[in-house]
Amino acid sequence: MVQKFIDVDFSTVTAKKIRQIRRPGTPDLVTLFSEPPKEIQHSDLHCGDYNLVGADLRQWNEFKSKLDSVGIDTTLPTLFVAECVLVYMSVDQSAQLLKHISSCFDTVVFINYEQV
Repeated sequence: MVQKFIDVDFSTVTAKKIRQIRRPGTPDLVTLFSEPPKEIQHSDLHCGDYNLVGADLRQWNEFKSKLDSVGIDTTLPTLFVAECVLVYMSVDQSAQLLKHISSCFDTVVFINYEQV
């Protein structure tokens, strides 16, 4: 059972997602969340089990800080799904990201999806 879903993208992208979620006249997406949305910054939205955070995955300290801010439990089994992410990073940057993730979480799976 999923206990927490964290959607991470660049801050400019997450800010657009937040505007879409809150846009008047659209279906009331906030009713789908387990708690009313709480906007921390223009690019971060927290709604109980759903968290939308803006971060640059090339900057591990920034990304780790965002994970900590949503209360992620690194002892629980964790699944990362990356969609068209690593292709935009250098080989060294993606290797560092994977290294940090694997050392930070007790049990972790990383699924990478890239368009071919």
